[in-house]
Amino acid sequence: MKYISLVFSFCMATFFANAQHKKYNSVIYAEAGGAGVLYASINYDFRFNPQTHLGFGARFGFGVDEYWKVVYRQQYNDYFAEGRDNDMNFVITLPVGINYLFGSKGSPHTFEVGFNAAYLPKNSNTLLSTAPTYKDAYQKPATVIPSLFVGYRRQPVKNGFSWHIGYTPFYVYKQGYHWFGLGLGWKF
Repeated sequence: MKYISLVFSFCMATFFANAQHKKYNSVIYAEAGGAGVLYASINYDFRFNPQTHLGFGARFGFGVDEYWKVVYRQQYNDYFAEGRDNDMNFVITLPVGINYLFGSKGSPHTFEVGFNAAYLPKNSNTLLSTAPTYKDAYQKPATVIPSLFVGYRRQPVKNGFSWHIGYTPFYVYKQGYHWFGLGLGWKF
């Protein structure tokens, strides 16, 4: 959680420092999969250098994941995901990250690489589906899930529609998982 707070604070400080410039090179987008890990997330992405649409940048946002209550059943001496088959409760996730865009100065076609981390609250669907046992999910009720992003981003040099698609493997419970992300948004 300290890592997420530090990265989020850094992103916000950089954003407000850039707010004094007239040109932001920012994108707001919805992403399916990706750094939000499951379902969808809404993200804000900006470049540290507001004079170009390439180079280092950061992203932060919030996403949605399922929440299942894991309980210990003493009479059976086991753990159970309560409501797994009938109740769906949703929780907010917090994806943050840093990225770099490679490309030509006047071209909207870029290659994106980045490192992300998503804070997932206790017993989210992602944690349950990747945990070796429900007991593991019960004993580690919240986590930060690191992920990478390698992909293509079409981002206009000026304002306009932007999208990206990429491979976003993530790591949880000492195991790596293959994942993908698709984001659609608007650059301003």
